Amino acid sequence: MAVVRESQGMKPLAMFFILAYGISWACWLSAAVVASVAGSMQGLEPLLYFGILGPALSALIIKGREGGRSSVHELVASSIKWQVKATWLLASFFVPAALYIGAIGLNLLLGGPSPIIYSSHWLDLALLFLYSVFLSGGLEEPGWRGYALPKLQTKHNATTSTLVLAVLWAFWHLPLFAIPGYAESQGSFIGLLLMAVPLAFFFTWLYNNTESVFVCIIGHSSINYLASILIVSSGDQQFGFLYLGFLWLTAIILLAVFKRERLARERAPDG
Repeated sequence: MAVVRESQGMKPLAMFFILAYGISWACWLSAAVVASVAGSMQGLEPLLYFGILGPALSALIIKGREGGRSSVHELVASSIKWQVKATWLLASFFVPAALYIGAIGLNLLLGGPSPIIYSSHWLDLALLFLYSVFLSGGLEEPGWRGYALPKLQTKHNATTSTLVLAVLWAFWHLPLFAIPGYAESQGSFIGLLLMAVPLAFFFTWLYNNTESVFVCIIGHSSINYLASILIVSSGDQQFGFLYLGFLWLTAIILLAVFKRERLARERAPDG
């Protein structure tokens, strides 16, 4: 059935990207227009949150068209697959933490400003983590790593697939730069792209070794979480260069240690 549908018009992967962009951009561009007219983002949060769901919703729709309920169930199962070796769950959180905190520490040693601490109360920190997992960027992962990455890797090696996905992932964020007060509006697209590439290699490494989207969700959420509890000024260019350097060094190490064709060990994925 999937083969028949692929022969009719656009291939499923192209349809996925078009639909993901369409859902997300429709929400975010609408929010940008309303915010510019009203002069405020008040009441527009649902549009921002629904836009984040664009890739996941698109993956579910295309999966359903390709293989029906069984394919949808497969994607959902991977998205909640938490029964992997503890080392992968720890890596998904502590690798981003080490890179981010390491960049902050080195920045301080070089005379940079201290970050603003969101809160020291455990309940605030716990609630923010839950927000990061269930209402933030981690919800993108069923689309990017759950659907697009495996599809790309059926025709290309892990390195090529990761580079393609990283660029498309970065461009997907473009409308957010037009929303006043949103995090991206205070940064640069080039900076986002330079971050997206090494982060995409990190997520490919997590996924290909576990076949768990859940691990990628935790990894993605931890990155957003850390940036929310240790807030670094967007104008701190020294920190930005240090953090980028750490991200790229990590990606280079992963490519050097693991085979570029797979970015994973030879044995079967953990589960």
